[in-house]
This record gives sequence, C-alpha cells and structure tokens, in this order.
Amino acid sequence: ELERHPSNVFLDLLPHDNTDDPLLAITCQTIVMGVERELANGEPVATLEAIFEHTRGCNIDDAEADEALDHLLTNGLLLEIDDDCFILLPS
Repeated sequence: ELERHPSNVFLDLLPHDNTDDPLLAITCQTIVMGVERELANGEPVATLEAIFEHTRGCNIDDAEADEALDHLLTNGLLLEIDDDCFILLPS
C-alpha cells in the first residue's frame, strides 16, 4: 500500500481545488482565516491591507499571498465586492 506524504494533510485544506501545491493550500487557508477574523471583529469586509497584514504576520511572502488570493477569487471562495474589499462566499 502506498504511504501518503505528510504534506498531503495540507492539500486536504482545499479538497475541491485542483492543486498539488501545499504552500498554496496553506496560504489560501491563512487568507480565509484572516478574512473570517476581520468579519468576526465586526468589519463588513476584509480589506486587502488587512489580508496582507495577516499573512505577513504568519511569515508568508507577499507574492505567495497574492497567488493564493488570485486562486481563491478564481475558484469562487472569495469575492471582491469593491476595490480591495473582500468577503467569503458561503460553501
């Protein structure tokens, strides 16, 4: 029987996306958690600035965060409702 690589646990963070990039999965999950935090704190949206502040706080490079943000937008998990203002779409 084939043994799964330990990084597969991170791929399960995006089970419906066609990706085999663990860093992308981790970064996407970090962005989702950052957006959820902003909304839980009573903000109507998560700004791009708040998202990048959260990812930088997790030591994620801006280029990686930008790629993950594009991925979330492309796959319909995140919606930009105004310039640099984001909400999560219900799953």
